Amino acid sequence: MSKGFIIGAPILIENINGKLIYSMDLTKLIFNKSKINSKFLFYYLKHNIIRQKMKSFAQGTNVLHLNHDLAKLLKLPLPPLPEQQKIAEILSTVDSAIEKVNQAIEKTQRLKKGLMQKLLTKGIGHKEFKDTEIGRIPKEWEVVRLKESEEIELIMGQSPPGKSYNKEGKGLPFIQGKAEFGNMYPSPILWTTQPTKIAEEGDVLISVRAPVGDVNICPYRLCIGRGLAAVRIKKGSNIFYFYWFQKEKQHIENIGKGSTFKAVTKDELSNLFIPFPPLPEQQKIAEILSTVDKRLELLKKKKEKLERIKKA
Repeated sequence: MSKGFIIGAPILIENINGKLIYSMDLTKLIFNKSKINSKFLFYYLKHNIIRQKMKSFAQGTNVLHLNHDLAKLLKLPLPPLPEQQKIAEILSTVDSAIEKVNQAIEKTQRLKKGLMQKLLTKGIGHKEFKDTEIGRIPKEWEVVRLKESEEIELIMGQSPPGKSYNKEGKGLPFIQGKAEFGNMYPSPILWTTQPTKIAEEGDVLISVRAPVGDVNICPYRLCIGRGLAAVRIKKGSNIFYFYWFQKEKQHIENIGKGSTFKAVTKDELSNLFIPFPPLPEQQKIAEILSTVDKRLELLKKKKEKLERIKKA
């Protein structure tokens, strides 16, 4: 048995044969199972209020520790055993539901990744393929360098004067970078009365300063700061290219320069090669991937709801 347990890192508690084990060579609690339900105690000790209380008892400078004598200062509520069992049963049921949702999320994410790799390189129903600058793709697809395409415009962001920022909704919504990104659409928290570079509704937004390569879609007309670039699809499916650039995140990140904070320049983005499938195929691929993303969004909302229920 160790002399104490570390609190400097997240504590993992395992329920093993009626004993609560604090991981990372920490203190073992042994209790009377005729009076205390192990799962009840497990959930109680995981509660944020109790974890904070344990931290307040902890000692040390670089690594906090809580020895046996200090641990004994903790006071625990002790409802009647049947009530403990009922509470533990309710929380276990919610935990089980959360775990099932987590598994569904992981499965759907794997499905999306596989579909993106297949649909964005092999397309739908093609028999003949060709080697290109972006790899092997359907023979019918065209490939063009971004700066050479008349169907695509690249707009690099530029931050407006700081004095023009406000949170009262005056002027245009303003986003500075990836921090305001959502799953597909950003959520601005600032406005500017002196907009500089403008992204229009439907533009694909790419983060060009650390972190590099994340993408979103512009939900409405807004001002973009220097941490972003907007790709305007004049003829094509913006949703298709949203997924294309999402697939190319690692490549975009790799071309970024900088040791501490990476950034991608307009020249570097302009030299990217992109595919041009026929428009109906772009739309079909976008529809398939959007359906999977909607499923993911529903699952994540379900998980958030379950976590709120558990916390309550």
